[in-house]
Amino acid sequence: MLGLRSGEALALQWGDIFSELEVEGMLYRLMYLRRSIWRGQVKPRLKTKKSRSAMPLPPALFDRLNRHKEASAWTGDQDFIFCRADGRPLDPDSFRRQVFHPAMDAARIERVSRGDGLQALRHSSGTILYLITRDLEKVKTFLRHTRIGATSDIYVHPGLMLSAEAVEAMASVYFDGEEVGVVQ
Repeated sequence: MLGLRSGEALALQWGDIFSELEVEGMLYRLMYLRRSIWRGQVKPRLKTKKSRSAMPLPPALFDRLNRHKEASAWTGDQDFIFCRADGRPLDPDSFRRQVFHPAMDAARIERVSRGDGLQALRHSSGTILYLITRDLEKVKTFLRHTRIGATSDIYVHPGLMLSAEAVEAMASVYFDGEEVGVVQ
């Protein structure tokens, strides 16, 4: 939902969620991205300077995190939100093999070589936001990219939906406003 890199999500600690922000009558909690996990090690820095930022948590997600915290044995500010039974952070590779892939298999989602990792969720988030907003700058900011080229060339996959819209737009020019709806 937040388009986080897997190492960023798994490195989150309860103390990273703080303060409140009101936007158009909605109360958001801010989550601050401070560290990442890379090859089983907690790194005190993120991929880019732009990655280190505060992110608003939607109220529904904050509520679910609170329920997760209530069920956890690890609830201190320095404890990892997503951790092993002993409180140590989860490694993205282990998480993918032990949790994510079995969940995909149970849901009968086909795994594709080099396209079935947690990074696919980040790509999906970027694509969904783009299809909703049609705003690459907003997607770039959401994914915390430095360059919009990375956003447009690598992370946004609009596929046939955008092609169908383009064909429909061109057909309306050539057929002088006739109803030309593209079959879906």
